[in-house]
Amino acid sequence: MPPRLVIRPARPADLAALAALETRSFTGERLSPARFQHWCGADNGLLLVAAERRASAPPLGYALSFWRRQGVSARLYSIAIAAEARGQGLAQRLLQASERQLKQRGRSRYTLEVAVRNAAAIALYQKRGFIPFGRYRAYYQDGQDALRMYKPL
Repeated sequence: MPPRLVIRPARPADLAALAALETRSFTGERLSPARFQHWCGADNGLLLVAAERRASAPPLGYALSFWRRQGVSARLYSIAIAAEARGQGLAQRLLQASERQLKQRGRSRYTLEVAVRNAAAIALYQKRGFIPFGRYRAYYQDGQDALRMYKPL
């Protein structure tokens, strides 16, 4: 990751930019601005952003994970990288930071779902040590199946 970028917790000032990134990144099943606001600082969630070091810089990517208060698993709910920032390792860095913070918060298992046709994301998750363990049929709005994956933390 270029030295001018940092991984940090999302702040209320990031919310509009996160909603715009969500709109540019996904055609359906988007997080609403209200959901971003909820997860920004929630005690059972972790919303990390990748941004330039300057204070007013908008996020170039984010990773949202959450968990049940009782239990040891956390779930990667969503991850997005702005088109202009792809290919710089931001998704991998966001995952690394998420894994580290989740482990510090007592989580020992990390799960996710990914569209079976999203070969790039599946390759990234496998590179990070995620293991396939199941499938949800017609999971997404477009009817696509989801591959379920997990990683011990």
